[in-house]
Amino acid sequence: MPNTLETTSNLSHRVAEVIGAFNAEVMRRSTGEMLQLMQREGLSMPRLATVMLLDRQGQQTISEISEHLNLTLGTTSHIVDQLVEGGYVERHECREDRRQKRISLSERGHTFINEIKQARIVDLSRQLHGLPEPLLERMHEIMSEAMAQLNHVKR
Repeated sequence: MPNTLETTSNLSHRVAEVIGAFNAEVMRRSTGEMLQLMQREGLSMPRLATVMLLDRQGQQTISEISEHLNLTLGTTSHIVDQLVEGGYVERHECREDRRQKRISLSERGHTFINEIKQARIVDLSRQLHGLPEPLLERMHEIMSEAMAQLNHVKR
């Protein structure tokens, strides 16, 4: 008789594979629009990744950004300088240690992230538009339930 934990692990792996394939297909179809937004704003991939990280994680130090993006401190510092110049992020002194700076999104950074999110929603909606309505209803129900469960899981 199969181990329940093993069965759940196998099932979660299969679901992750399907979600990964779905995500790859969506990204394959929407890469052009994302590249246009990046070009319009003059953002390289590392700069975009930094802005997106700050959106997800909130304020970060240069060291934390460097660690998350697997970049050197010098490269990360240069990226942050460029983002500050572009108005996407702001530096703040850390209250506990004034020598250390915290980096956060500026108003322009938040506006840009919201534009990206909206563009993704519009693009994904366009891609899903041709699917049968009963399938879309099931997808909505299942994804909503999964998101509710994930939001309750403590990390």
